[in-house]
Amino acid sequence: MSNSQKKNLAYTAALVTARRNLLITLEGVRINSKTTVKDAIVEESIIEEELDGFIKGSQVINGPIFEEDGTVKVTVAVKIWGKKDSLAGIVVPVINEQLQVVPSATPSVVPSAIPSVIASPVAEEKKDTYTSLIIDCSGLEIRPAMSPALYSESGKQIYTAGIPVSPSVVIEKGISRYYDTLPAAEKGENAGNKPLVVKAKKISGNFASDPIISDEDAKKIMEANESGRFLEKLNVLIVI
Repeated sequence: MSNSQKKNLAYTAALVTARRNLLITLEGVRINSKTTVKDAIVEESIIEEELDGFIKGSQVINGPIFEEDGTVKVTVAVKIWGKKDSLAGIVVPVINEQLQVVPSATPSVVPSAIPSVIASPVAEEKKDTYTSLIIDCSGLEIRPAMSPALYSESGKQIYTAGIPVSPSVVIEKGISRYYDTLPAAEKGENAGNKPLVVKAKKISGNFASDPIISDEDAKKIMEANESGRFLEKLNVLIVI
């Protein structure tokens, strides 16, 4: 066997191993505070064959690097969010179940079309309109998830249940975005020029992924959302 053939075989074996490791990693991804991707597979909310096909389509982003001892290093990656070829496109049925998507009230709907995010048709935002919600969970050891929920201390789910959201927007943008610091969140892509910042009091859920805020802050959020509609736009940022 030539050196070229040996390298090809070694590269193929490394690629198989890398994708197997990627599958293990993705199975551990928290969809929400109760369900991982692996749980969803067991519960048949996700088709295992579809996930396998998704893994096989992963892109090589580093390597192959051929070491002197004959080993090969290769790094593969997939997209979590995005319109095409993303993990969100596979797990979105699980996310939608949590979202409890509210049907659009628009009278004329094109068959098979996905409704857009509902927003007030204003020419420009008022200066006192909040553009996003930042939940400061610093110091509370929150664990990121694809579809976290937000609760008030009295147990009311503020986000995302009952919010009229398009599944296509969920796939493209995600339910929320995570940042290491409050200043970073305030400069985040979805923050806008006037984010509403609230401090989480504690974290709930089996995987410690759901922030809990005071009833007073919950009321403030719902009142601010009447004009800003930042919840429907999924402009929610979480500081971890």
